[in-house]
Amino acid sequence: MATKKNKVVSKSLKAGTKSRRIVPAPKKPAVLKKTVPGKDNTALRAELSALKKMVLLQKVKQELLTSKNIGSVELDTLLSNYLTVILKLTNTSAGSILMHDGESLVFRASAGPGSQKLIGRQLSTEEGIAGWVFKTGKTYLSSDVARDTKWSSKISAEMRFPTRNILASPLTTS
Repeated sequence: MATKKNKVVSKSLKAGTKSRRIVPAPKKPAVLKKTVPGKDNTALRAELSALKKMVLLQKVKQELLTSKNIGSVELDTLLSNYLTVILKLTNTSAGSILMHDGESLVFRASAGPGSQKLIGRQLSTEEGIAGWVFKTGKTYLSSDVARDTKWSSKISAEMRFPTRNILASPLTTS
């Protein structure tokens, strides 16, 4: 007797008695198939890649939050790793992580052209989109910073980096 997914096998235990056990069908290797209407394999692979990056981001975040005796160098390394994952996840060419220190926001991790010049640089907590995100605790997206009243072009001009758009989000700990 057989079913669709499992095979039923009879086995004699004692003379005249039989017991059934179900043996799972052999597993086939996982294959990425077109399973969602309107999406091809490329889209599904992109989603899988994004999920893997999110898992990596969560691992880095967990490491950051569970580190009890962490020094400045270790923190900067973790922040740099965190930024790398965020940039991959958002398919972004440049980015920074700023941390609150007194009345300033300090660049602690940065990636992109000329980004090493930013490390240690300070911004007022009142300045630009970063200051707004810090004060409100809300995520902010600007698709055209040239027309955005919150945008401060000071650093972009000094770096000679043509910023077109920004996604800024607060990173908080409990």
